[in-house]
Amino acid sequence: MFFECDTLKDIYELKFLNVSECTNFENMFCGCKSLVDIKPLQNWNVSNCINFRGMFSRCESLSDINP
Repeated sequence: MFFECDTLKDIYELKFLNVSECTNFENMFCGCKSLVDIKPLQNWNVSNCINFRGMFSRCESLSDINP
C-alpha cells in the first residue's frame, strides 16, 4: 500500500482506516524510511490478519514499533 514511500512521515489520517476485514499487511510500510511514529495505528482491528511479514521492514526512522 505504501511500499517504498521513503518520504512518508505522517500517518495520522490512517487512524480512521477500517482494516477489520484485511487479512494481509505484507510489506505495507516496507521502505518508508522517514516514518517515525506508528501510534495512529494502535486502535486498528487486525484480528483477521494472517500475514504481517515485512510490514515495517526497512523503516529506518522507527525507534519503536510498539504503538
